[in-house]
Amino acid sequence: MKFQLLLSMFLVLCMASCNIQEEDQVFIQTDEIIESELEALFLCDGSEEKRMNNTLFELANMFEFDILNPSKFSLYRELFREYEEVHLSRILNSNKLQELKSLEQGLSVREIEYCSCLIIPNISIADFSLSPIIAIGVGVEYDDIELIGDVIVGWYYNEDGFKELIYLDEKHATNIKQPVLVISNDDMYEAKVTAGDLYSSLKKSTNDLVTQFPESDCVMIQHRFEGTGDSDVFLGYAASLYVYGFTGGVYDNHLRDISKDQLGNFYGADFFSLKDCFRYVDGIESIYMVSFEKDPFTGRKSVTFQDGQIINNMVKMTFLDEWYVKTYARYDENADLEYLYGSEGYILVLSDKGGLVFGWSEYD
Repeated sequence: MKFQLLLSMFLVLCMASCNIQEEDQVFIQTDEIIESELEALFLCDGSEEKRMNNTLFELANMFEFDILNPSKFSLYRELFREYEEVHLSRILNSNKLQELKSLEQGLSVREIEYCSCLIIPNISIADFSLSPIIAIGVGVEYDDIELIGDVIVGWYYNEDGFKELIYLDEKHATNIKQPVLVISNDDMYEAKVTAGDLYSSLKKSTNDLVTQFPESDCVMIQHRFEGTGDSDVFLGYAASLYVYGFTGGVYDNHLRDISKDQLGNFYGADFFSLKDCFRYVDGIESIYMVSFEKDPFTGRKSVTFQDGQIINNMVKMTFLDEWYVKTYARYDENADLEYLYGSEGYILVLSDKGGLVFGWSEYD
């Protein structure tokens, strides 16, 4: 009871500081039906994935009022100028870190340990004078034709002090004015914000330019990582350079939405060529590519390729093993990829999870 009273007092202060009239606040009211609905969404059924979902829910509940503290809002704006997502350990007060560490033990899946992070998908337009939404970066079932793709659930406190649920897809989460604070999972690397186009920050040169680039053709998946709706299959890619090392930027493009009835068959992919990103970059050594199940509400994960190369913060997938195909193209001294593609001009890459067909295009 004493804890609930302190929470109520804190929320009144928090909402008053968010330009909500203080005289309208009497006390915070928690709707038992809403609480039950939230708990039902994140019940643990014994599986590791459900345990992680439940742990993220517990983390949001445990540290909700630390995360919603108005004194943190200026910190968020500062941190998210540099990072796409921020580990909770950088946000919470030091006296909460031991408790955080203990809870994060529930974020281990298939013998891979994860940490928790905060993502603010609408940070560029968020109005922190409005009551923030705190959400869990886990897809939930919600039947609404206005919401497309991955849907997450969150809550906020209205002007009367009542907790209200809100369901968001990627479009709504990035365009709503209320700050959307998503608690999700991440690996141990924090994704840096990449500013500007890749080639604009590197020297443009007519020497040593690669003239042949992979381009998307067909895609196939054998397995679904998506619990609801179609699988959102994307291709992530990055380049390593002889002189500069890695470019520091990673990119992704949509390949195709694939339903559960389409597993195991090849379908045409949305067309794009990697030359659109790398055509002005000199000294490319290799291009790395991975098809994966994209989750917009999770932290970027690292990918380890067959040659041992690890690219940190490469793609936004829920777990480190939710990729379909990983491959890379290493250029020879003449910057010629023809030996990879064969006489038909295409290359087929297969794994036990899926397949990719690439064509190639030239740029002179």
